[in-house]
Amino acid sequence: MPIAMIHIAAGRSEEKKHALLVNVTQSIAESLEVPVESVRAASGNPRNPVGPAARPLPNAGLTRPEHVERTTAMNTKISVAIIGSGNIGTDLMIKILRHGKHLRMGAMVGIDPASDGLARAERMGVVTTAGGIEGLLALPNFKDIRIVFDATSAGAHARHNELLQEHGVKVIDLTPAAIGPYTIPAINLDAELDAPNINMVTCGGQATIPIVAAVSRVTKVHYGEIVADHQQQVRRAWYPCQHR
Repeated sequence: MPIAMIHIAAGRSEEKKHALLVNVTQSIAESLEVPVESVRAASGNPRNPVGPAARPLPNAGLTRPEHVERTTAMNTKISVAIIGSGNIGTDLMIKILRHGKHLRMGAMVGIDPASDGLARAERMGVVTTAGGIEGLLALPNFKDIRIVFDATSAGAHARHNELLQEHGVKVIDLTPAAIGPYTIPAINLDAELDAPNINMVTCGGQATIPIVAAVSRVTKVHYGEIVADHQQQVRRAWYPCQHR
C-alpha cells in the first residue's frame, strides 16, 4: 500500500505562500476580464503552480474558453483591498505592490489607527482606513475594488463576506471561516474561478497537498499524512500560521 508521508517546516514556506496568493488573485483577475493566457505567459518560474510549466492535476478542471477569449488590454490592473493590517496583510500588500502584474492596491483596512501596517501602507502611497469594513465601504474608491483579501478572523470574516457580496466583490478568505470552497491553486483553481468566495486552506496545506496530488497521478495513494513542523522563534512576535 503506497503511503505519502510529507514533512514540511510550515513557517519556512511563508514566502511561497504569499507569492501563491498573488498568483491566485491574478488568476481570478482573468475571470474579471484579464486574459488567463497573458497571466500564465507572464510567469517564467517553473515552480509557479499556475505558470506555463505546470501540468494539470486530477480534477483541476480546464480553462474555460470564455476566459481565454477576453480581450481586455494587457496593462489593465484590478483594484484590490486587504482587510487586516497585521503582519500577514502587510506582507501581502508589499508583495502586490512589488510583484502584482495585474493587481493594484486599492486600500488597506484596519481597526487600529496606530497600526504599524496602516502606517506603512500610508508611507507606500496606499489608501488606508481604520474604520474596518464600514470604513472600506465608505471609501470614495470602493466602487473600483473588485477583489478583497480578508486576513482577520473567522468570526469577522462572516460579516465581511456578507457585506462584500452585496456589492458583488470577490473575496479571498485567509481565515479558518471556510465559507467558500477550499482552494488549492495547483489542483482546483480553474474550477473555482467564478466562486464569489474562496478559502485558501492553510500555509502547510498549500505547500504539501499538491505533492500528494502529484503522487496520486502515478500511483494510488491509499493514505496520505502531512506533518507540519512549525518553527517558532522565542522572541519572534509573529507566527504566520497562528490563525490556523
